[in-house]
Amino acid sequence: MAPLRRRISLIITSALAIGVGVAVVPLNSSYAGVAAPAPTLVSPANETDTAVKDVILDWKPVAGASSYEVQVSRNAAFTNNGIDLPNGGVTTATLFEMPLGLPHTTYFWRVRAKVSNGIGAWSQPWQFLREWEAPISIIQTPNGTDPTLSWGPVRGASVYHVIFDTSPVTADDLLNTTNGCFTGNTSFTPGTGGTSVTTGSSSIQCDDPTLVDGATFYWGIAAFDSTNDSPLDLNNGATGCGTQLPECDANVVIGPSFKYLAPPSGTGTQLTGLKTSWHSNSTSNVCDATTPCPMTPTFSWNPVPGADVYVTDIYLDRDATSIYRELVSQTARITPPDQFQDAQPGRPYYWTVDAATCGGPGVQCSAPAAAAQNCPVPVTTSSSNTEARPAAATPSPSPSPTATPTPPPTITAVKVSPPGPEGDQSMRGGTSGTVTITGTGITNGACVIASAGVVTSVPAVGTNSVTFGYYAPVPGGSVTFKVENADGQTSGPSTAISVDSSAHSLALSATSSFQKQSGPIGLTSPADGAVVNGSNLTFKWDDYIASGSQGSYDVKNYELQVAKDKTFSTLLLDKPNIDLTQYTSPTGFTGSGHIYWRVNAIDESGNQLTWSATREVTLNATQPTVSFATADGARVAKPLTIQFSELVKGVNRGTLKVVPENEPISHAIAGTLHIGAAPTQFVFTPKHPLATGGSYALWVSPNVVDVNGNRVLVSGASLHMNQQGHNTSKGWHFSHGWTRNHSSGSFSGSDMEARAGRTASIRIEGDNVQVAGCKGPGFGSISFSVAGIRHTVNEHQSFTRCGVYIWHTALPAGIHTLRVRVVSRTGSLDGLAVN
Repeated sequence: MAPLRRRISLIITSALAIGVGVAVVPLNSSYAGVAAPAPTLVSPANETDTAVKDVILDWKPVAGASSYEVQVSRNAAFTNNGIDLPNGGVTTATLFEMPLGLPHTTYFWRVRAKVSNGIGAWSQPWQFLREWEAPISIIQTPNGTDPTLSWGPVRGASVYHVIFDTSPVTADDLLNTTNGCFTGNTSFTPGTGGTSVTTGSSSIQCDDPTLVDGATFYWGIAAFDSTNDSPLDLNNGATGCGTQLPECDANVVIGPSFKYLAPPSGTGTQLTGLKTSWHSNSTSNVCDATTPCPMTPTFSWNPVPGADVYVTDIYLDRDATSIYRELVSQTARITPPDQFQDAQPGRPYYWTVDAATCGGPGVQCSAPAAAAQNCPVPVTTSSSNTEARPAAATPSPSPSPTATPTPPPTITAVKVSPPGPEGDQSMRGGTSGTVTITGTGITNGACVIASAGVVTSVPAVGTNSVTFGYYAPVPGGSVTFKVENADGQTSGPSTAISVDSSAHSLALSATSSFQKQSGPIGLTSPADGAVVNGSNLTFKWDDYIASGSQGSYDVKNYELQVAKDKTFSTLLLDKPNIDLTQYTSPTGFTGSGHIYWRVNAIDESGNQLTWSATREVTLNATQPTVSFATADGARVAKPLTIQFSELVKGVNRGTLKVVPENEPISHAIAGTLHIGAAPTQFVFTPKHPLATGGSYALWVSPNVVDVNGNRVLVSGASLHMNQQGHNTSKGWHFSHGWTRNHSSGSFSGSDMEARAGRTASIRIEGDNVQVAGCKGPGFGSISFSVAGIRHTVNEHQSFTRCGVYIWHTALPAGIHTLRVRVVSRTGSLDGLAVN
């Protein structure tokens, strides 16, 4: 029985399965011998001279890859200080978007591919410099009569660190301390007193010194980006600048000092000129009274002679019955540091200003500095008052997962010393006292959070009590306290203490109104109605600062939603913490059909602003195929026809190759490629004859895709060439001196004859080879050698006979060259057959 012809599958090109984490499986084990090559890195460039803020790692696809693994490290050996990346650094796409939070320094990165037979080789490591150096443009410099600081919004910045102080301000103060104020606005007027501001993962007290007539003040500003909630951990604990936010701008601005000049004294009777204004550094967008911005406006009015403080009340209704914020300032202008982040665009707000004097002995018009406490967990502000939360020190470690949960502290009583106008549960606004809270479960290291006013000393914890210094707000009102233990357990609010106002009204304004406006984000790609491949799909949109905010400010993060329906009731993806203006799912999207996507901006307190338009996208998971259209038994020197199942792009001699089966791609056959009888057909003409009996496979680059980006899948069987090597075949190479003689008995129809010393050769592949020739009285001997096997055949006999198999041998796997040499007298060669 003839040996079984080897039928080995085609080499399969790289084609990521549309299914999440599903590899394209080879037709059989032939692919197992082909190791996945190392990916070729694309960007960021392999250098450390160009600073990169938003790091997007990009590389070229690898044939046969179902996913990729990314590694990022501080050293080229990728030891000890590698970074724990989201999803373990594994993605089906050919890019990886690093989340915000990577400290500023030089990094190394590399990628390897996963194919059906295992993990491929790592790419060469590249370097990049993680840095952000966006400049800050100062629009208004503080001076003695108008201490307001205004600046242009910085692209990518979602909060700013502003310091006004009576001591010189340094870059280290701006980047690595919690002094001063954090604000999402682009304007700041000192003399606003203590206001709690929630930024990133911490809530800090705004440390804003009192403006004193004739005192010299110094100022500085730095821009920060927000903390992203995606997991990112640097194992060796490398630090970035700042303790509040890891992403800071190295280009701090430290301005000239100024001497504050208090307004002239007098007695005012009217408060007029109420105005809301926005700040934009854009030349194409305008933020004014008729076209507001999404940020909080600056409130200003005509100063009233003799006023020590101004109390600004913001209401949710025209009748001024539902108060939203109450602000105190020393100047006739204020930009709230907390940005009114829960004030949604399109909703009207109403405000009034009361010009007042501070009366009574011991009254301090402006709040003193807050004490630095250890408050590890952020606090949500109330609807009408901002809780006075002090600057956060380094958070205490979280309790062990196996430890018994600690019950929260409870508050049973609150007393103030010295007693106020209404006893030991009251105070006079603008004064300081000592507050003692009694209760249970209060542990060492506890901090105190006031709903208004300022905690001025680190709390002293006693047995079932905590005592601290406290400054009551000038406008008065009800104040409650919470106790928060070091492990984050927080009590409920205490009973309220009553604070009598110490401000005597001089003039009250009429009511004015304002509203914020937030435009939608512009979507970039994929386009509405696009047909795309879901395994490597990247969603992109415009910067909010260039679209929805009219150039006024940038937001904390973006939220991307992808759903199966237009109402977004069946979500496939909901990512609310994207800091870049693009997102690629590391697992891709499965199947074919319609999906819908939209993007919203998220402000500093986590509120959604305005959703973008919705785009519909069609997922096409059907991969085009390619196969040989030429049938088995093709002649070794004839062109080969290659057929695609549909129109594709990117086909050329470098992306479509014919490769000997079980050989690496580097052994691809040389030849020419041109389009065939149809746009989906190509013709390959080998430069040299192929091997008789050889098996050939197709290799297609992952860059060859259909119009939807689906990569081509090689289908069908490999192509097996003609197994008959007649002496007329172009596969034979005869030296000079061979002659052809007609012979009715030979299977070639003739035999080739030559004198001693003449040679011939042919490339063959198969399990065995049989060589035919003629024998007769005029012939001598002829030798054969192939794959290390040598044999000499005596063709001499008393009668002539052609078409005789004169020699056969088994062959090892692969393509080999059979060499023939006439040893003596005359040699005869008919042809051969491989099986």
